[in-house]
Amino acid sequence: MFNFQFLVLDLLKDVAEDAQAGNSDAVANLLNIVNSYRCCNGLPDLDIIWLDSANSAHLQIEIEGVTSGVVTRAARPATCSAFDCTKTPGASTCASEDNGSFGARGQ
Repeated sequence: MFNFQFLVLDLLKDVAEDAQAGNSDAVANLLNIVNSYRCCNGLPDLDIIWLDSANSAHLQIEIEGVTSGVVTRAARPATCSAFDCTKTPGASTCASEDNGSFGARGQ
C-alpha cells in the first residue's frame, strides 16, 4: 500500500538531509527505494489507467509495429531497467485485479 507520508515527505526529506551531510551511500539507497516504487508501482498502475481511459473513449490503441494510435504505456526512465518488478516486494498487482465498471484490464 502506498504511504504518501513515508515515500514523499519523510523519505525525500531524508534524501535532502543525507545529501547535505555528504552521505552519498544513504542518498543512493533512499533513491533506490523511490525508484523501485516509481518503476514497480506508479508507472505500471498508470498503464492500466491510460489503457482503460483510451478504451472508454473508443480511441485507437497503438500496437507497436502493427497500428498507430494512443500510447497506453507510461514512459519508463532508464533507471527502471535496473528493477525486476516480479521480484520486487510490494510491487503493483493491479494488472491482475478487476477494474470495477471498466471490467478486466484493457477491455
